Amino acid sequence: MKLIYRVVALATIATIVAYSQSSRSQVPTASQQLTLRNVDLKQKNGSMKKVGSALASLHAAQASNSLSSYLKHSKIPVHGDRVVINAVAAGTPSTLLTKLKQMGLQKAAIYGSIISGLLEIEDIDELARLDSLKFVRPAYRQSNVGLTTSQGDRAMRADVARRKFNVDGTGVTVGILSDSFNNLGGAAEDIASGDLPKKIDVLSELPEGGTDEGRAMMQLVHDVAPGADLAFHTAGLGRADFFC
Repeated sequence: MKLIYRVVALATIATIVAYSQSSRSQVPTASQQLTLRNVDLKQKNGSMKKVGSALASLHAAQASNSLSSYLKHSKIPVHGDRVVINAVAAGTPSTLLTKLKQMGLQKAAIYGSIISGLLEIEDIDELARLDSLKFVRPAYRQSNVGLTTSQGDRAMRADVARRKFNVDGTGVTVGILSDSFNNLGGAAEDIASGDLPKKIDVLSELPEGGTDEGRAMMQLVHDVAPGADLAFHTAGLGRADFFC
């Protein structure tokens, strides 16, 4: 029994030592601690209260030249030096929209009291001071299933419907809402192979990134209704842009 107790005691000590070493390695550096403390103080005293912790931290990360490191552990929708936002107006939405455009908001869209678009990260602190702003948050994108091989044509018996009713979607336009269309490249090859029609109306593309799920969805639609016209609009530029 003494031997068992001794083994258990040694194992416990080893666990405590390993945990303490791991904890020390996860302690933020002095610079990181200062950045976090400054973000916390700005939120508490109200200067960054309207923008929330995610945007306040993003702004602080850029100011401290640690943006690339910060984005490795964040899902905030950033494109270059801009972030996609959903801003809610405190009063008349058009007043906030005007202010945001003056600040350089790109891809601006408005739906009800929500305004979405791409704002420069360095302008987040100026955004927080707008009287016409109620609050703003990052426009996180919804997750998707990505590319897949589908048997949808047969599963829906669309092949039977085309033969029986002599229809192929001609005269109908099918619109696709997803993250991106051709940011990864490959659309030309899909058109050449017949997986996509020659004419596709790309209304709005994600500035960068994405999985090109929109193009994959179009391939499925083109299988089911090869005569239909196809259009694409990114759904990754905020809630207002999505509904417009």
